[in-house]
Amino acid sequence: MYNKPCGEVTSIVSQDGHPTIFDSVERVMTAKEPRFSIKGFHSIGRLDCDTSGLLLLTNDTLLVHAATNPTAKVTLESKGGQFLYKKLEKEYIALSHGKLSIESLEKLRKGIYLGAKLGVTGPSKIEVLKNNEKSTLVSVVLTEGKNRQIRRMFHAVKSGIMKLHRNRVGGINIGELQEGECRYLRSEEIIQGLNWPIRSITDTKSNRKRKSRNRSRRPPKRT
Repeated sequence: MYNKPCGEVTSIVSQDGHPTIFDSVERVMTAKEPRFSIKGFHSIGRLDCDTSGLLLLTNDTLLVHAATNPTAKVTLESKGGQFLYKKLEKEYIALSHGKLSIESLEKLRKGIYLGAKLGVTGPSKIEVLKNNEKSTLVSVVLTEGKNRQIRRMFHAVKSGIMKLHRNRVGGINIGELQEGECRYLRSEEIIQGLNWPIRSITDTKSNRKRKSRNRSRRPPKRT
């Protein structure tokens, strides 16, 4: 898990001179573990350049698929039992322009049209934490991950986002992790917080290779 600062991009290649989260994570981790390599890691979803907060990285591509593909249905068997993956809630703290009206808040909660490409958003949990005539501080909880979704939602109700920070994914909270720092998740955090089993990626890849070799050795079908 990584506490992403604003100004970094969630991509492997730098864009417009902005540093990438992969470069930053590798730099922080190699200071602790000189043999660490970011190669093979993927981010579970994205945060745009102007958004800070919790970002999860993994070398388990099936978890990335399950978490980021809206139509994916993944069930896994493990020693701990059967895991049926469910889409994770993501909680953000957003500071928006102006004082949001009750009508605007209800529109955001029920779902709002974001154009032909993105369609209507699903229901969201919106809680006002603080407001005045100039700004509104809200907690936003959603399970979707449309492109720049929260910024587009608030723009649709004639507001705008001044600051956006993600502080939770599923049962994983950013806690006291400082900006620009990262750490490994504990086994119980992965199992309970992400509802995902601990898997040996090396064994999984080896099994795929063995199955591929076995298929190639089978005699050709005859008709």
